[in-house]
Amino acid sequence: MAGLALAASPATAALVTSSDAGVIAAAADADHDRNEAHLKLLCKTKTEGGIISFVAGSEGKVLLAALSAKPLKDVRKDIWLSPRFTSPGKGRAATSATEDWAYLYDHNGDGRIDRMSFLIGPLPTEPDTHDPRLPNIAGDQVRIEGADMMARVMKAMRYGFWQAADEDADGMPDIMAMPARRKDTGWYRGWAIFDRRATTEDASCRFIDRDGSAKGPCHPGAEIGDYEGESLTARVWVRDPGPIFSAIQDAALACKLGAEAFRR
Repeated sequence: MAGLALAASPATAALVTSSDAGVIAAAADADHDRNEAHLKLLCKTKTEGGIISFVAGSEGKVLLAALSAKPLKDVRKDIWLSPRFTSPGKGRAATSATEDWAYLYDHNGDGRIDRMSFLIGPLPTEPDTHDPRLPNIAGDQVRIEGADMMARVMKAMRYGFWQAADEDADGMPDIMAMPARRKDTGWYRGWAIFDRRATTEDASCRFIDRDGSAKGPCHPGAEIGDYEGESLTARVWVRDPGPIFSAIQDAALACKLGAEAFRR
């Protein structure tokens, strides 16, 4: 990936802020087809919250950091970079050794991690080219009839991530982005962007579509942690993550990982 700021296409670049472009780029990078066989453990360090392991990808740079109670035995087997299911016919999700991991970036190359994408889990994500054969999953009870429909749903499942960006190097997230889903069909597309520096609640949350186009402001929903807009909804997976960048940066320093170790 050439850089997070380059993710928006020329057609949409004028419509998005640098923060929005970063969200779009990180989401595209997370959906990139990667092979666990290329994963390599670079370093692990013990913290108060558990063991943080820094894992490199095929480029040799830090791809992600994983949190686990015990040391990971084999990162190529203990971390899955895409959803797996025990049976396509039943659609039951399998689990890896740890699901507590995040992609890491040093966007400006100053040696400090400034963007992270935390794994949520498999989400039914609307394909770029809409498939009219996909079922409506907006209701509480969803009927998926036949193995062929189930196969289409399983093919559309993608890992979802909530993102955090530290734009002023204080170790705290300034921007957070949560996956959004369409009210009419229930399929995920776009994001709710939360600006933790906003001075008013109205300015603190807004929706964007997956191309970066604005989809309006959002307001708290009926349930705690739920937010709604005109056509999209989102749930805040972590309301107050605290100084997460400081924690991961301290772990990187303990592992003696400098600016050259991280992707931009």
